[in-house]
Amino acid sequence: MNKLINLKFIISLAGIFFLLASCEEKAFNFVLNIDEEYQFDAIDNNGVFSVATEISRDDILDDIEIESDSEIESVDVESFAVKITEVTGNEATSVNLEGLMYLEGDISQTPFTVFDNLIVNGDNASDFIAVTSLNAAAINALSVKLLAYVNNTDNDNFIFQLNGTSIPDGSRVAATVELKMRATVKFKENLEVPFFVGDE
Repeated sequence: MNKLINLKFIISLAGIFFLLASCEEKAFNFVLNIDEEYQFDAIDNNGVFSVATEISRDDILDDIEIESDSEIESVDVESFAVKITEVTGNEATSVNLEGLMYLEGDISQTPFTVFDNLIVNGDNASDFIAVTSLNAAAINALSVKLLAYVNNTDNDNFIFQLNGTSIPDGSRVAATVELKMRATVKFKENLEVPFFVGDE
């Protein structure tokens, strides 16, 4: 009996060794999400307001881990959402927002318009409101910027600006503002796997 057990053990070890020795390097496809939220300065204005936040490469890649030898295929901006939270003193029932982006970090340059005419009602206070109509040119330009971040070929910050008007006109807006962005990174990474595991 002991001889039989030893024989099975040796065969098992031989099988494991065979599998390990038969490993080969294969490319696998992966997708990582970039989910970021940005806080703007609080708003306290009558009628018209403008707030901006500066976003860095480190902000974007803070939670992203990709091996240096991976092949980056694309970075795609998927969505934006805005949250307006009323604070004491607010009189506006809603706001009309425009989102602008200065990809070189210089507000003296012509910005990309990411979205406009986004109405956020007071009933939606403290909820993120998805932006359903995004400017394709702006989104493509930002995707290129984020791809350069991932490839470490661009380290310049960019600026996101929100311009707005209160409804009714001239009413006092007292609120905090947050912006949420989601993007996806698609890449290939080579892994050592048993020969019978196919590419994904």
